[in-house]
Amino acid sequence: MYEGEQEGAGLVAEHLLGKAVKTLFTKEFPDIADLKRTDEQNPYQDILDFFATGNSIEMFEDYSDKEYKSDLSKLAELKDFVMKHKDNALVNELNFYSEMLLWTLAENSKLDKSKVLNKITYTDLFNSYLRDSLKN
Repeated sequence: MYEGEQEGAGLVAEHLLGKAVKTLFTKEFPDIADLKRTDEQNPYQDILDFFATGNSIEMFEDYSDKEYKSDLSKLAELKDFVMKHKDNALVNELNFYSEMLLWTLAENSKLDKSKVLNKITYTDLFNSYLRDSLKN
């Protein structure tokens, strides 16, 4: 039995997907596991700053391609980052790599990723923590 299986197949699958995304990410982009927010050489800082100022990105599972691209384009630094590190990426791969970047930042506790029904929201981890603790 897989650890955590009693929580449901969906959560186990999401956990496994998260591990797979992190593994693939390390082959494509700079490592983020040991970066601290104060690192001057943090290549992800522009992206993290977007969220630190209270911005978020919401994506729905039933989005059309146009809506999906529109929400990812709210953060120009995503595509800039992808193009800098994946200069051979095809145009139709930019959104995939942009979402993978968000997901991996969340998997490495640099962003908060929450899922409610069919909506995934990426926000600043610290702001999310404060918001949740103020509710209680």
